Amino acid sequence: MDYQKAQQTHTNFNVTKRKGRTIEVSAFKTANSVSVTLLLLSFYIILLLLLAVPAQAKYTLFTPNPGIHVERIGTGRVRKGSFRIDVVYNYTKLTEDITAISNKVQQMDQLCKDLQHQIGEDSCSSLFLRLAKLEDYIISIKAILDSYIKQERHNGTFFNTENGNLHIPKLKMDQEETVENSENTFFSAVCVQEDIELSTLHENFQNTLRVATDSLNLNSNAFKIVRKNELQTNLLSSYQTASMYVDQITDYYAKLSKILMQKGNLYDLLSVDRINKIISSANLPPNLTILPDIILETKIRRKGNAIYIYGSFPVIDKSNFTLLEVIPVPLEIKGNSYLTLDIPNEIIAVDYNKQLYFYLTDEDLSKSVRLQGDIYLCTPKIIKKMQDYPICVLDHINNSSRNKTCETKRNDITSIIWKELRTKNAWMFITNKPTKVAVLCNNNRENVHIDKSGIFQIPQNCVIRSKRSILSQRIEDDTPYTQLAYIKDVSADLNKPTPQISSSNLQAAIKEPVKQVFALLRNMNGEVKDFKSQLQNKDTNDKPQGIFGNVVAGVSVVSVILVALVTYRSSEPFWKVLLEYICTNQLSSEPNETTSLLQNS
Repeated sequence: MDYQKAQQTHTNFNVTKRKGRTIEVSAFKTANSVSVTLLLLSFYIILLLLLAVPAQAKYTLFTPNPGIHVERIGTGRVRKGSFRIDVVYNYTKLTEDITAISNKVQQMDQLCKDLQHQIGEDSCSSLFLRLAKLEDYIISIKAILDSYIKQERHNGTFFNTENGNLHIPKLKMDQEETVENSENTFFSAVCVQEDIELSTLHENFQNTLRVATDSLNLNSNAFKIVRKNELQTNLLSSYQTASMYVDQITDYYAKLSKILMQKGNLYDLLSVDRINKIISSANLPPNLTILPDIILETKIRRKGNAIYIYGSFPVIDKSNFTLLEVIPVPLEIKGNSYLTLDIPNEIIAVDYNKQLYFYLTDEDLSKSVRLQGDIYLCTPKIIKKMQDYPICVLDHINNSSRNKTCETKRNDITSIIWKELRTKNAWMFITNKPTKVAVLCNNNRENVHIDKSGIFQIPQNCVIRSKRSILSQRIEDDTPYTQLAYIKDVSADLNKPTPQISSSNLQAAIKEPVKQVFALLRNMNGEVKDFKSQLQNKDTNDKPQGIFGNVVAGVSVVSVILVALVTYRSSEPFWKVLLEYICTNQLSSEPNETTSLLQNS
C-alpha cells in the first residue's frame, strides 16, 4: 500500500529508518475532523455576521454634461381648427307634442271613468297613472329647456337637417406665413337625412291613436252590449299605442335635458355611423384630418322656434411633433450663483422631417387633450422653421456644427435646489457646497454626499431626505383617455342652476377622502419627527454602520487565522516526523523501499 492510499484510508503505516529504528505516525482522521469542524463553524459565524449587515440602498447618481439635459415627453399633434356638426330641434313641435300627449291622457282618463263599472277601476287606473307620469315627465323636460336655453341671435348659417361646418382659423406658421389654403376658409358638409322625419313618425302615431280612440269611443257609447273581454282588448290596444307614442316623444326630448345637465354629448343624438359619414364627406386639404373620437365641446342654443345642438371635433395636422423637455444644466457654480443657458421655454416640439418647431409651457401642456398614451393634442401659438429661425437648443440637441453661441443667465442659489424630472423618481439637484442627503429604502438608510449638480434616481420604495426636503415617488393618474368621455365645455355660456346635493350624499362623498387625508397627515407627521431625530443624531447614526463593518472584517480575518493555526497544530507531529525522515534518507546512501515509496509520492 503506497503513501497516498494510506492517507486516504486513514490507516497506520511504519516508516523504516536506518539502523532499524521505526516511528509510528498516526493518521489524520482526528486532526482533520477537528479542522473541518472549526472551519465550518468559522464560516457559519461569518455568514451570520454578513447577513446581519443592513443592505445598502440602491440608487443611481450621475453628473450630466454642462449645457442641457433632454427628456422625451411624447408625441404632439397640432390642432388646426374644428369641425362642427349641428342638430336642429323644432321647439314649436315640442309644445304640440306635449299638448297631444295631454289630450291622449285625458281621453284615457275619461274612458276609464266610462268603463269602471264593466272592467274594474283598478286595472284601468293603473294604465292611466303610468301615462300621467310620462306626461309630467315631458312637462318637466320642457320646463328645463325653458329655464336653460336663452333667446339670442346666433351668427352663422343653420340648416333644417344635420350638417357639418368646418372652420380653420388663421394659424401662424412663423411671423409672416399662414397655413396653406386655410386662412378664413369654411368647409361645409351637409348630410341628407335618410331616416323618416320625426314629424312624419309623430303623425303616424297620432293617426293610429286617433283610430284606436275613436273605436273605443264608439264602444264606450254602446259598452252595455259589448262583451267585457272585447272592451279590455280595445283598452289595452289603445293604451299600448298611446304608451309607445309618449315613450318615443319623452326619450326624444330627454336627450336634450341630458346634454343640458352635462351628462351627454352629440353621440347621444346621432349614431356613430351617422357622425362618421358626416365627417367623411368633409372636403379637407390632404394634410388635415378630423378626429371623430374627441368632442371638444357640446353646446345648445335657441333661436326663435329652433333649438340648435352642435358638437365640435378637432381638425389636426397629420404631422407628428416630438415633445422634448429641455432642462438647463449649470455651466458653472460659483459662490451663491450659478450660470445656465437662457432657454425661453422648457418644452419644445420638433418635427425633424419638415424642420419645424414650436414652444410650449407647462400650462399649455396641461391644457392639451391627451389622446392616448403619450400623444397630446396641442394648440401652439406660432410654428417656426428651423432654417429661418435657428435656436441654440436645437443645435445642442442635434450636435450641429453651426455656431452654438447661446445666451446665458446667472441665477442665485442659497441652498440646495431640487427639480423633479419626467423620468419616474428622478430629480436634478444644484448646490453650491457639498451636502449630505439620506436615501431610505425599506428602513435601510445610506448617507450620500452630493456636490455641484447631478441627477438622482431612486426605486419606487425609496425616499431622499435632506435638511429641508423629503423627495418621494410621484403618484400619477394613469387612467387612459376613454372615447367620448371628454367634454371640454358644455353650455358654458348658459345660466345653469347649482346642482342640488343632499346631505347624506355629501357625507358619503367626502367621508372616505377625509379619512385618507387624515391618515396621510399622520404618516407625514411621523416621517417628519423621525427625520428630525435622525438629523439631530446624524453623527451617532453614521458611526455604528462603520464600526459594525469593521467588526465584521476583523472577525473574519481572526477566524481564518485561528483555523489555520488549529489546522497546523493538529498536524504538527506528522510534519515533524516526515521532515526528519526525508532529511535522514537524504543523508543515507542506502536506499530502501520506504525511500522509493516517498519519492514516488
